[in-house]
Amino acid sequence: MEFKDIVFEDRQDVIRAYFLRYFYFDIQKKKLNKIAKFSINKSKITFNTTQTKAERQFQRLISKRVLEDLKTLKGNKATYICQPPIIGSLRFGLVDRDTNCIEIRPITGCNLNCIYCSINEGIESSKADYIVAKDVIVSEFKKLIENKKEVEAHIGPQGEPLMYAPLIELIREISQIDKVKTISIDTNGLLLTKDLVDRLAEAGLTRINLSINALNPKLAKKIAGCNYNIERILDIAKYISSKIELLIAPVLLPGINEQEMTKIIEFAKSANAAIGIQNFLEYKGGRNPVKQLSWQDFYNKLEQWAEKYKIKLNLCREDFNICEQKTLEKPFRKGQAIDAEIISDEYARSKGRLIKIPGTSKRGKIKLKITRDKHNIFFGYIL
Repeated sequence: MEFKDIVFEDRQDVIRAYFLRYFYFDIQKKKLNKIAKFSINKSKITFNTTQTKAERQFQRLISKRVLEDLKTLKGNKATYICQPPIIGSLRFGLVDRDTNCIEIRPITGCNLNCIYCSINEGIESSKADYIVAKDVIVSEFKKLIENKKEVEAHIGPQGEPLMYAPLIELIREISQIDKVKTISIDTNGLLLTKDLVDRLAEAGLTRINLSINALNPKLAKKIAGCNYNIERILDIAKYISSKIELLIAPVLLPGINEQEMTKIIEFAKSANAAIGIQNFLEYKGGRNPVKQLSWQDFYNKLEQWAEKYKIKLNLCREDFNICEQKTLEKPFRKGQAIDAEIISDEYARSKGRLIKIPGTSKRGKIKLKITRDKHNIFFGYIL
């Protein structure tokens, strides 16, 4: 048997299976030997028995391992979402904020450790991660936009989307949906290569929103919180703008990178890229290295830079053709008590929606009270 998304490695008493590039699960050799004598070679595993028997037993074994024992490469617990619902969570799945822009969040986890991260994500994080099956995303996306007109598919997870192994396939399949006119993605650019940019463009990606927070190498590395080669990122940025639309999206950190904003603006102009400067916002549970600017002070700075460089910096929804459109009906409302089923330490499900709940070891049927329902994103607690 040969697998597209699994690579096998012999590790003493277990066979380690690397799944979708950034995840793994272990299978005890004694369990494999119960099927038959076996051998591995990269993505292939061969059993000395009939194909029908091996396929049936091995598929059952790896399905159980994926669903129960999946981990990230750094050893954190991971959950593979292979069936609906995938609407209701801010961390993963699909998010519809009552507009024609649908957010696709296929994966959590990040390969940087940014000092300003609003969700405390990154290479040093011990949080559990989630990955959503491509086919589930595509099928649920089609259902979600049934009552909409032209839409933008925005791949902007709470993490780094280039870590999603089937990203090219996801973009290609989304691009073939008639109502999809724009496909954009947020990325820190660390995993980009010129070849990958070519493949993303060929698959149907129309815009890359690239996070660049400083041109000074030492400061860029400090903000990223890890090894970070800004010169390579700048080279990739120039290449992107020769292929597809590029938006450079720095975060303004008062007292840390203010002096870098004019340099980034100048670079964006030279690279024929748009620029959208973001105001750093403080979040409970996030990393907050500075106090955020008031919105008035932030807009004053944008106005000064815009006037100096003759460029629009105060971007709004209209600049991206984002408008209000009909969304899904909410199956329940804030304050309502509902019947639900706990499916993980953090989530329950009910009526086709996920509900974020405080960490629990419980499983099965429970009663919940809904504490948030905005944009079909639900929070609740167990009654």
